[in-house]
Amino acid sequence: MRKSKTKFIATIILVVAILGVIAGVIGYYSNGFKNWDKFNPKNWFEKPVPPAIAEVEDVASGMVVNLSYDEGSTFEKYKISQEDFENQNIPATVESAYSLTATINAVSEKNMQVDWTVSWLNDNGWSSEKNVSDYVTLDKSTCKSGESVILMCHQDFGKQIIVTANANVDINKFAICEVDYIKKVVKMDYTFKSGEEEIFDYVLDDNNIYRFDYNGEFNQYTIVPNPIYSNFTIDKVFEWNITGKFTKEFHSGNNSVDNFFFETGINKFYYDNPMSDLASQAHFLYLDIMQAMPRGNAEILYSRVENLVVNFMRIYNNLSDSDKNHSLIKGAYSAFFYLENQVKGNTLYMLNYRHTVEMERLYSIPKPVLFKYRYMQQLIYDSEINFLQKCLNSNNANKGVVEYTIKYIDGGIENIATMSIGFTTESIDLILGVDIDNPNIEFLLK
Repeated sequence: MRKSKTKFIATIILVVAILGVIAGVIGYYSNGFKNWDKFNPKNWFEKPVPPAIAEVEDVASGMVVNLSYDEGSTFEKYKISQEDFENQNIPATVESAYSLTATINAVSEKNMQVDWTVSWLNDNGWSSEKNVSDYVTLDKSTCKSGESVILMCHQDFGKQIIVTANANVDINKFAICEVDYIKKVVKMDYTFKSGEEEIFDYVLDDNNIYRFDYNGEFNQYTIVPNPIYSNFTIDKVFEWNITGKFTKEFHSGNNSVDNFFFETGINKFYYDNPMSDLASQAHFLYLDIMQAMPRGNAEILYSRVENLVVNFMRIYNNLSDSDKNHSLIKGAYSAFFYLENQVKGNTLYMLNYRHTVEMERLYSIPKPVLFKYRYMQQLIYDSEINFLQKCLNSNNANKGVVEYTIKYIDGGIENIATMSIGFTTESIDLILGVDIDNPNIEFLLK
């Protein structure tokens, strides 16, 4: 009798323990007996959805949001355009913003709350001792299922941020977003170099024009663009396209600049007026006779080149004074005149290499008597004063001499940075000896 009673009590205890375990399991999977979705037969054969792989959108640099993982919820997002900031009550100081929506998948979504949180991926490295709210904030931390919150970016950041949406009544329903910052160009700085040496002999004026002193010396400085980048969690490579032009105040003709450099002076070079067609014929006769003249130990009869000499002298006598003063024609005439005097009409006179050398020497002696000035390897000026007048015209219009445009594509949008370079008015004044405050300077420059 006693054994039967003991056995009965043990059985009762075992049954109660089993029921307790079952109740515990049911309570766990029903979120405290609040959610019975997992016990719905329609859901028994559903395959689990694998975590979504975050993909970077093809957008411009800056904040970008991507779904990392969701469970029991549907997540939506869209980027809010700057034009809609006012309608969405987003402060103008916000750099960019996204609308985020988490809809809880449940039998009844009515009044179901969603709690939103923002945090660093971890608090070490770049994010150490930094408040995530200084970089990214939400307009509210709680909303109903299916309602939207606004994620706002206040400045660039260098550590990934995690945004989590949790169902208030079911911890097993949530969405996790990864918030990244794609590298962007904050501003463009420039370095001037002479060879490998960096140059600092310039000032940046109130119009953001880099100005060098003009002292009459020629220097050519290479311009190196130095983009200043934001903090970022996703790197990006930018391709640059650089074009240049002379400002219209400085040069009114074809104003394209072929090279990315700046010259702080002008190059003086000797200059010949263009030859006429007749003078060109005479010069070709010199080239022809030098092809026929002997080299090495060879000798030839003067009769072989006599016609070239006669034709040159005939053409030369019909040239204008301008053509005769051309350095190439003067040299050719000296060479032919020397040969005529050597031969003195003797067609059987033997020419040798000595005559060839002397003709080449005489041809090379004359130099152009005119000179002009070249700037940026493109523009030609008759005088330095003419060049400086152009520079003053630019300065009076608060412009530089050359302008460069640096273009790059970011998120399908063409971005443009510009820089301008010129000379200081004070240095030009010093060369000209003119009072820059005197409006009557024109007479000195004519």
